[in-house]
Amino acid sequence: MRRLPLKRATLGSIARIRRKEYEPPVLSEGITKESPRPSARITGVVYLLYFLTVVSSALCSRGIIVSGDPAATATNILMHERLFRLSVAVGLIATALYIAVTVLFCGLFKPVDKTVSLLAAFFSLVGCAIQAFGSLFQLAPLAVLEGSPYQSVRRTPMESLLMAAHPDESCSRRRARCESTWGGPADRLCCAGGA
Repeated sequence: MRRLPLKRATLGSIARIRRKEYEPPVLSEGITKESPRPSARITGVVYLLYFLTVVSSALCSRGIIVSGDPAATATNILMHERLFRLSVAVGLIATALYIAVTVLFCGLFKPVDKTVSLLAAFFSLVGCAIQAFGSLFQLAPLAVLEGSPYQSVRRTPMESLLMAAHPDESCSRRRARCESTWGGPADRLCCAGGA
């Protein structure tokens, strides 16, 4: 194996290099000199808030929807209506936070490539609009179940026990028994039991 001779730097060659003016590399036109760190941190915090709201929305609706059993789902929705509405509201808040994340990411990536950044923001905003529109459909079961036969599932445990103990009792007798037991009107219990 033959070795190639190395060029040794001489004082003359070093002096010639020093004489040449050093020009720093030219930055592309859209990049500013300020650091994107504060903007990136804000984006990260908003993204974290988005994930926390999505998780809390999922935890709020956990156990309400029963797969394969619409009657149980209707019962759960009516029994836990506030929790169901809270889950939908938190889902809408999560969508609003994701819109904010989209805008922040667009601003963060715009200096790198403006076209791709705007295209990604467009698709993300379309997804957010679809998600918000879909969240409104989550409220549809409440509108359908208002005034339906499933309203009868809203019973207290005591009402359910009374119904189980006296299933064939007429409405007027059930109402009289409730009023004597609890000392107040029992129209809900009468409607819950049927005729």
